[in-house]
Amino acid sequence: MAKLVWLHGLYRTAVIRGYGGGERSFYIRSLLSELTGLEVLDVFYKRPFSRAPEGPGGLELPFSWPTILKRASLKALKPVLDPRSVLEVKFLSPSKKAVSSLSSSVEEDDVVVLDGLKGFTMIKPTSAELRKRAGSIIYLSHNFEADYFRGPKGWVLKAEGEAIRISDLVIAASVRDAVRYKMALRVNEEKLTVFPNVYPVEFELSNKAEELTMAVLAGSSPGAVRPLVLEILERGVVEALIYVGSGLPTDLLADLRDKVIYERFVEERPALLSLISRAHVGLNYGDWLGGSSVKKFDYALAGLAILSLGTGHRGEYLPGEIARVDLYDLMAKLDQFDVDALVKLGHANRLKALEYHRKAVEELRAKLRALGL
Repeated sequence: MAKLVWLHGLYRTAVIRGYGGGERSFYIRSLLSELTGLEVLDVFYKRPFSRAPEGPGGLELPFSWPTILKRASLKALKPVLDPRSVLEVKFLSPSKKAVSSLSSSVEEDDVVVLDGLKGFTMIKPTSAELRKRAGSIIYLSHNFEADYFRGPKGWVLKAEGEAIRISDLVIAASVRDAVRYKMALRVNEEKLTVFPNVYPVEFELSNKAEELTMAVLAGSSPGAVRPLVLEILERGVVEALIYVGSGLPTDLLADLRDKVIYERFVEERPALLSLISRAHVGLNYGDWLGGSSVKKFDYALAGLAILSLGTGHRGEYLPGEIARVDLYDLMAKLDQFDVDALVKLGHANRLKALEYHRKAVEELRAKLRALGL
């Protein structure tokens, strides 16, 4: 029976429903299963020295012994190692026996999904055999990886180029990434589609706060966001703040409990979107170029105007997204909008994000049909 073989390139425990890349994998995994009608076989890496599977379902591939030793050195260097180091991908080789067994189990009607560059590394040693056996191969991109990972760009470009060459379809994460693939890796339009990081769910839109309120999803950049948020609070740039993530000191929260709603993490996206939909504007910080910002589109789905700093504005255009360069520019930009104007911009953002999603699903469906799926 045909199946969707999903190569995660991660430990089972890391493949959870979450924000950022985890949300992208979760959502598109469900969507591809729905559009193709295929059941999913999840493939993970086995955590070294663990005796039993860490959860139900799927396969676990053990690492090769050299990889185990290399990853042990990475763990020792973690306090000083950049979390986006390319070594996190280079040191992901499975055992030869395990990867050969996986490749030989793939049948001609199966669809194999390489979930990002880490997913490709699971099958890299036997990629030629996999190409011959699989019915179709899909590369789910999270970024143009040479823009994301830090380290030797040549290795990253070569590895992602190999993943794309064996794939029948590449799902890019933004219009910018699609341009990068065409120009840098010469990917043909026919095998390329864009699915931006817009993942609608049913949720209840809250009534807007009466006073000017800002939402902050700190995400993976709490260290960069924290000083900016502290200045916003100190200077009274907004009347109230909804903050989700780490980085705010507890003594500050105690002093400003009437002005700050603080949640370290909101597990379910409907609850998260409902919470931030009370705000009028979202603070969107970005510190790399690949892909597109998930929080930018979550702000849009929640009906917020967006203030983008750094590279947060990369990717798709939104009509209510306001670029700014620093705190002073942020204050100046906010002074040009009253609450009613921000609400209108937020509504326009929501409509545009839903339109992007609708078109992305339609194009993905058409590309899958072209592959006979």
